[in-house]
Amino acid sequence: MQSSEIGILQRAIKNRGRGLSIRKLFDQIPTLLPRIAPCTLMSPISVAQYFDVSTKHFDILIFDEASQLPTCEAVSALARAKQSVIVGDPKQMPPTSFFSTIKLDEENMDVEDLESILDDCLSLSVPSKYLLRHYRSKHESLITFSNVNYYGNKLLTFPSSDDLNRKVRYHQVKGFYDKGKTRTNKFEADEIVEFVKSHYNNSKKRKLSLGVVTFSQTQQNLIEDKLQKLFISDPKLEEYTNESDEPLFIKNLENVQGDERDIILFSVCYAPDEDGKMSMNFGPLNRDGGWRRLNVAVTRARYEMHIFATLQADQIDLSRTSAEGVAGLKAFLHFAEKGHLSVHPEDVQKTINKQYLSASISKKLQEKGYDVKCNIGTSGFKMDIGIVHPDKPQQYILGIVIDGHYYYNAQTTNDREMVMPSVLRVLGWNIHLIWTMDWFENSNKVIDTIVEKIKYLQTLPVVKEETIAEPIIVPTFEPIKAMMPDEILTNNNTSKQKPYVAASLTSVSFANSETIFEFQNRNIIKQQIQSLLDKEAPISKNLLYKKVLQAWNISRVGARLDKHLEEIIKEMNVVEITHHQPFYWSNNTILDYYRSNDIENRNMEDIAPEEIIVALEEVVTNNLSIEEEELLRYLARTFGFAKVGKQIDTLLRYSTDTAVKQEKVKRENNRIKVTVK
Repeated sequence: MQSSEIGILQRAIKNRGRGLSIRKLFDQIPTLLPRIAPCTLMSPISVAQYFDVSTKHFDILIFDEASQLPTCEAVSALARAKQSVIVGDPKQMPPTSFFSTIKLDEENMDVEDLESILDDCLSLSVPSKYLLRHYRSKHESLITFSNVNYYGNKLLTFPSSDDLNRKVRYHQVKGFYDKGKTRTNKFEADEIVEFVKSHYNNSKKRKLSLGVVTFSQTQQNLIEDKLQKLFISDPKLEEYTNESDEPLFIKNLENVQGDERDIILFSVCYAPDEDGKMSMNFGPLNRDGGWRRLNVAVTRARYEMHIFATLQADQIDLSRTSAEGVAGLKAFLHFAEKGHLSVHPEDVQKTINKQYLSASISKKLQEKGYDVKCNIGTSGFKMDIGIVHPDKPQQYILGIVIDGHYYYNAQTTNDREMVMPSVLRVLGWNIHLIWTMDWFENSNKVIDTIVEKIKYLQTLPVVKEETIAEPIIVPTFEPIKAMMPDEILTNNNTSKQKPYVAASLTSVSFANSETIFEFQNRNIIKQQIQSLLDKEAPISKNLLYKKVLQAWNISRVGARLDKHLEEIIKEMNVVEITHHQPFYWSNNTILDYYRSNDIENRNMEDIAPEEIIVALEEVVTNNLSIEEEELLRYLARTFGFAKVGKQIDTLLRYSTDTAVKQEKVKRENNRIKVTVK
């Protein structure tokens, strides 16, 4: 059907879109579009460009990386959705504003937009849910700096079994920052290129993906140029960088958000110049929100992060700058150089107060000759006791969890008994749980059990340092092919049409216009009516009377016959539904079909509106939406009528109106559409 949404799309495809814009096409197929593309990935500007604002096109709209989206750009998409989920991290990148002019209306500051849609939502107290579990970093040291400095140590992270071996590594680079000319640090660039070369030439290490993050565009360009020269001289090396699903990238602070790699190489670039003078200008870090850029940059690694820096933490003089980003860089460099963060005395005291039982267990294990560490970790969860591997000093052989503070801090039983142990095992831990009551009842037995477990674990192969935990295998499925319009039509085209089955009434041998009224013949008439109902219901009053009288050789229904048959039907308690005329139904009739007029040539007034509605629903379901006039013509042809006269038009419109009132379909702008259930 040309006016149906499927017909409109098929015509547009055949015409290759000539004379029809995408926006206009989308306006004409609002019901079909979400079936072909139930989920669309679009930018806010594309949503505004292709979808009319007068309709709610989306049931749910999800903004990702909302901290980077200005409110003015988000509004157009919000206006086209029924509800929205806004996902982002207020501690990460704000929208880039290098090329925009900031103009503030000082007289109306209360209605000025904040930096992003995320900030505006938070300021308006929109219902929020904070996700506090961190999954990207497979070693706690990779997230420790950001967790402590930017998230108030609220992120729940877990220590790794190789916690003694730090994964944030500082590489001191001898050189200087070419501030006056190229604004690059070629010495750091050379070190990074050499690291990349060594990494991809190692058949075991090259399985891990690499990413390079720089502070500036100029340093990024320099590293890219040097790598390009390397790849020209060694084409095989370039092939290695593109072998995995995550090829090597080189990005700067402004465009690295959302990316991650197994190993991140970080070029600080800034340093004293050739004359030894140190500037406190660190590019984007000196800007408002510069600390958020730093937070993004230092949280991109899964397994390792290598900081290549000529600059040292003590060379940054915070008395010369008040920028939070610069202060953050100084703290980060200190963390990378020293391998730990500053510890506040009150935190130490809190830890000591919770360590009595851990200390008792540790003392007895130390008496057995084991190297024992307590309170391992940097976030809200800490491993109570870690026993260092006798043959591998940088690895823990066993982690002991006590049913104490950290154990019961888990919010649910599932977290304590399922989530926490499974995450720790993924991070390489062998776990042993000690119940406090068991310890007080028989501490020696508890220690003996631990010693036996350690001896058993020592017999197992030692995991090599460069071995990375196997990735979790996610079941894969064949991609679901998007359905094209003709496929949708085919799949939905299970017709509800059935042939008309007529009852066979035997002519009454003694029938005439008088014997039909005789009392002893009433049962014969009842049997005939019941036969008609069993086979042909719903059946109109006119058609029922006509067929009964044919069996009695009577050609015309007079007033007396009409009254006589009506009395008999009332005695039978037949189900009667009246529209433009009464229709009789069998008690067990379930009308989920409509009947063709090929065998029984019924007039339109003899077809029950309920039967027409079944056909109407099928047509609309198969075509999603259709102009009402074309729908009426199609229904008429379905029941065998080539033309739509005044009477047929009236009857079909009555059925259509009834279907709309019953919410089986809906009417919009002279179109009949499916109802979304």
